[in-house]
Amino acid sequence: MTGPEHDADIRTLVEIGDTIAAIRLHRERHGGSLTDARAAIEAIRWAITQARGSELGGLGRELDELLRRGDRITAIRRHREATGCSLKEAMDAIEARLPSSPAQEPAPALSIDDVDEAIRAGQKILAIKRWRERTGCGLVEAKAAVEARLAEIEGATAPPRPAEPPRVNELQPELDRLISAAEFIPAVQHYQARTGAGVQDAIAAVDARRLALFKVESAERAAQAPAEVGLQPELDRLIQARELINAIKHYRQVTGRSLKECKDAVDARAAELGVRR
Repeated sequence: MTGPEHDADIRTLVEIGDTIAAIRLHRERHGGSLTDARAAIEAIRWAITQARGSELGGLGRELDELLRRGDRITAIRRHREATGCSLKEAMDAIEARLPSSPAQEPAPALSIDDVDEAIRAGQKILAIKRWRERTGCGLVEAKAAVEARLAEIEGATAPPRPAEPPRVNELQPELDRLISAAEFIPAVQHYQARTGAGVQDAIAAVDARRLALFKVESAERAAQAPAEVGLQPELDRLIQARELINAIKHYRQVTGRSLKECKDAVDARAAELGVRR
């Protein structure tokens, strides 16, 4: 039987951040207790996070292969897509990756000074023409490159914004709210924006906070567990007889909790007993 880590539907739910739905689907398809399902989903989420972190490892090999084929323009574009850097930074990075060989003359470096000159003079068509002459690319690619360079030049000439100090004091309670709502990626982004931390540090911090919240939640639930006389063994008898509606009514009469809380509690107990709807 295929394990939950290979269940495409569960992985999709984890990837979009819908942990609750992923846990529910895990229990429906693979059984087990609520705690087992949550642990399995966390293991899947961690594996996905690690895999994404290693994706950039193949970028260097891809760039080197493109340069080996002489496709420098595509290498620059792929570097920008993968890193989000500026056009000039991507060009410099690709130039730095070019292999040096004493048997061959080094490839001439791409110069965009005259392209910048045309852009600053407001001559966009001339800038596109010069870009095509320098790179040999098509009209569409040259137009996109010139527009990207124009945006960089305009951004560089804009007055600098004053640096903002890290807003650590604004980290909470929004971080806990996002974690509780299973919005993992927004939580990481929120942590980065407030602390200035890198991606890996932010992921580790959010993971640690999520685990701490889970422990607190589990302790609170254990402390609030109904101790009213009369809940058992009648509850288990009704569940094992598949009288789940009556089991929910019984749970509610004894504990006084809301309908949803009683339904969740009965579902969790049914899973522990191995009773499926």
